[in-house]
Amino acid sequence: MNGNVTGNLGGLGDWIRQSLPAMMLIVLALVQQIPFYIPDVSYIVPSLVLGGVFYWSIYRPDLIPTLLVFLLGIFDDIMTSQMMGMNAFILLIAYGLCQWQRRFFFKRSFAIMWWGMIIATILLSTVKWILSMILYGQTLSYLPVFFTILSTIAVYPVLSLMCSVVQNRIPDNQ
Repeated sequence: MNGNVTGNLGGLGDWIRQSLPAMMLIVLALVQQIPFYIPDVSYIVPSLVLGGVFYWSIYRPDLIPTLLVFLLGIFDDIMTSQMMGMNAFILLIAYGLCQWQRRFFFKRSFAIMWWGMIIATILLSTVKWILSMILYGQTLSYLPVFFTILSTIAVYPVLSLMCSVVQNRIPDNQ
């Protein structure tokens, strides 16, 4: 008897494994909505989806369609009561930037990937902050953005490790 369950599933097993990045991004989008109440600093919420989109856009862009990235952003907009389309726009920019720089990041050290993530997080969070001020017509504090950037940067190594473990389970079509 074959002990490999996915081997018995044939194409279904491969389809399930190839769906893992999309499923992981959906789970990250849900986890990102869990409120963590930290006294005096309740606005520290890492952008898990941004980190996931960054990772998968570099390593397996064939498995995360643009539509999924857009829908994850819309979901985040709805759940956070932000201006509709703002997070979708930011995630699509992240996806496009990663596609554009994929050749540079692909198969590089974790340190280079992390620096890329840091730069992307700072850049995209600042763009989102500036667009929010323009669209709301008022000055907004940069403090929540700053803490979101720091927490996103801090959790990325763990997120990247989780993505790497999942990636090792996916058949390589590249």
